Amino acid sequence: MHTAPQTPRAWSPNACVGKTVSHLLLDRRTTKKELGAALGITGVAIGRKVRGDIGWSLSDLIHVADFFTIDVADLLPIQNPDWKEGDDEQFRWLPAPVKPPKT
Repeated sequence: MHTAPQTPRAWSPNACVGKTVSHLLLDRRTTKKELGAALGITGVAIGRKVRGDIGWSLSDLIHVADFFTIDVADLLPIQNPDWKEGDDEQFRWLPAPVKPPKT
């Protein structure tokens, strides 16, 4: 079977954070509704943040990190190692890898 070549995915910084949060929700077997309650917003609003439709504030990141017992830095996007100066800016960022919770 022939598969088409993969094209790189463009990620905004907000979408990168959302993807990391999405992975954390799955990994920790929790819901957007539960996370939303911890942030004082609805599960629908969390869903929009996870998709990158709504930006993440610093306060949001602090609350999310506390909720998952991780460092705020663990939520931040990482620079794509294949990206070089002069490349399309939309391919600069990647979601952070999900780390195990702090004990």
